[in-house]
Amino acid sequence: MMIAANDISNRVDEIQNLIASDNIQGAVMKLMDYVRDFSEDPEYLNEVIVLSANFNKLERELRRRTIDYEELTRRRNELLYQMLALVDAVQNEIVVKESLAA
Repeated sequence: MMIAANDISNRVDEIQNLIASDNIQGAVMKLMDYVRDFSEDPEYLNEVIVLSANFNKLERELRRRTIDYEELTRRRNELLYQMLALVDAVQNEIVVKESLAA
């Protein structure tokens, strides 16, 4: 079954826009939905779960003031890049899957 390219594109745009607007929790939830809807690789869902746990831990450390700004920024950016890489990986999986089905 072919997935509408604009549906994928809209979902990717939504995740990217949430990240760009610093709504990381929202982006994590949308990423989880995106992976569930478009990927058959269970490892991708596991990655989102780990990313979510790491983000929540980072937020907890920030609330407790047990992390300095530089470390917070570094770890947060690391999480964001991992999220964007996961979006790309799922897109690549879709392209490969559809090219094999054609």
